[in-house]
Amino acid sequence: MSATKKLLVRGSPGPQPGRWWLVSALLAAVVAGLLLVLLPVSTTVESRARPSSPAATPTAAPVAPEERRRESLLARDGWRVAAVAAVPVALCAAPLLAPRRGRRAVAAGTTGLLAVGVLVGAASVGLFFLPSLLLMGVAAARLRA
Repeated sequence: MSATKKLLVRGSPGPQPGRWWLVSALLAAVVAGLLLVLLPVSTTVESRARPSSPAATPTAAPVAPEERRRESLLARDGWRVAAVAAVPVALCAAPLLAPRRGRRAVAAGTTGLLAVGVLVGAASVGLFFLPSLLLMGVAAARLRA
């Protein structure tokens, strides 16, 4: 029998089945946060009115050329967006940092907080963190008490 099996047989608690779900929830939150902050998700449209000539008729409106730019949230709003995107990442990391005995309770609390965040932010960026919420819910259910 190998040393690892001996340790598990002798009463060591062994790996928790929900730990990989916690890691996957954290990775999903990191990916969602990075994509939100770095990918161009905002479109800015600028139009400049040309000065009208005196010979133009009063009914003809000046033609305005439009310039469209796609920007990332980081370029448009600055580093505060990164701080907002870091909140779900920190929530997903909390159960992994908690002591083993309280990990299930922390995961359940984190699931509730993530659910509130996803619902409140559903109109903007909340739905990007829905996979993290689902994975955290599975982790909370699979962790041992």
